[in-house]
Amino acid sequence: MASSVHSRDFDEAALRRHLEDLEWLEGVAWAHHAVIEALGAATTVLPLRLATVYLDDDRAREALDEGRAVFERLLARLEGHVEGV
Repeated sequence: MASSVHSRDFDEAALRRHLEDLEWLEGVAWAHHAVIEALGAATTVLPLRLATVYLDDDRAREALDEGRAVFERLLARLEGHVEGV
């Protein structure tokens, strides 16, 4: 799952500022966690790092294609497992 974000909040300078803003970071981290939890209830997930940003959909697809073999191997390894609490 991916979502579009406004560049003014996630360009390099803004992201650097935001990552030092603990209130902003907490909100983004909880939103990221909620998505991982929701997807994890339905399927095996391999989350990207928080605040992984691609400039457009084509670049995101390229990154997925480039990492396909690694992602498939990791997803197969994780399938059927749940994170301990």
